[in-house]
Amino acid sequence: MDYESYRKANFADPEPIPRHNFRGTFGLTLYFEEFEAAVAYYSEVLGPPAYLEGMGTRGWPIGSGWLTLLKGLKGSPSNLEVTFEMETPEAAEAVQR
Repeated sequence: MDYESYRKANFADPEPIPRHNFRGTFGLTLYFEEFEAAVAYYSEVLGPPAYLEGMGTRGWPIGSGWLTLLKGLKGSPSNLEVTFEMETPEAAEAVQR
């Protein structure tokens, strides 16, 4: 598969407009048994995913990196803290709402 075919198969077109402006380097992958519920939650906060590979991978660009959710076989992350660095205090308050 060439790169253009890969992009057409796995990325939203048109690309969703990000709801928040993040900055800094970031990358996190989380596995969820309750994958559909997790995608619904993160979509509510971050907007629609920009990366959609198959039925078990969804991703959102966060600054120069990605937050990726994968379909897990058992359980979900617990006792996890994710830190986002926002452009402004107002942007941080908007994410928290």
